[in-house]
Amino acid sequence: MQRTYEELSAKGVEFPEPPVQQPWGWWSTFLDSEGNRFTLQQAEG
Repeated sequence: MQRTYEELSAKGVEFPEPPVQQPWGWWSTFLDSEGNRFTLQQAEG
């Protein structure tokens, strides 16, 4: 997740906050060019 976050951030993708580790895995949100919010998740396993 951290590598994806760094790659997308370097390309100008806006993340309101960096990825956060949850008990089930990693979670983050990002914005597209129109301000729509999307979720990026990675389950542990």
